[in-house]
Amino acid sequence: MKKIILITALIIMISGVSAQEKEEVILDSLNIGFPAKLPISHYSEFSRFQIGFNSQFNFKIINTDHFRILLRLDGTYNFSASSRIDHLVELSATLGIGWEFPIGDSGFTVTPQLSGGIVTHVLKGDFYLNGNPSTSLFANQLYRFQLELAYTLKNKRNKKSSVGFYLSPSFEVFSGKQYWGYLAGGSIGIRIQFKENINEE
Repeated sequence: MKKIILITALIIMISGVSAQEKEEVILDSLNIGFPAKLPISHYSEFSRFQIGFNSQFNFKIINTDHFRILLRLDGTYNFSASSRIDHLVELSATLGIGWEFPIGDSGFTVTPQLSGGIVTHVLKGDFYLNGNPSTSLFANQLYRFQLELAYTLKNKRNKKSSVGFYLSPSFEVFSGKQYWGYLAGGSIGIRIQFKENINEE
């Protein structure tokens, strides 16, 4: 029960805000990036390193300029650290919140973010050491804290969107039956900022 407190709190907070300002929620920006993660503690016995692809949809409420609602999708490939695993892929989906701090009119922003969701581990190998290699699926609850550093290029023309860049260090925790997994890493990529929140000269 304790494992789902964070996710429940996030859903209640987001639902409450959305109910009050439902017609005002808009897609502010879209992040497309490449995550890299380093498993630590017990999980490093199974995975040495992860790389992959992700996308994050950043929604905002017009009457609350700095509050963000986040939906992120990740897919990563693990470089196995165990002879029991031939291939290991992780697919995750998280819902979260963030608060964006603009740095003057420079186009730079800093956004602390907290999210929770689910991660599915798809592994192939002789995981149970019974001599019969197979494909197995495991699903765990996932929690993530990240600090997003972003820069959006100034929009010199009347465009509907503008391009920027972001770097997002992160720390992830997922729950397991026998142990908790920990991953330190981050994501780097491009950001598509939509017209409602573009910095113009």
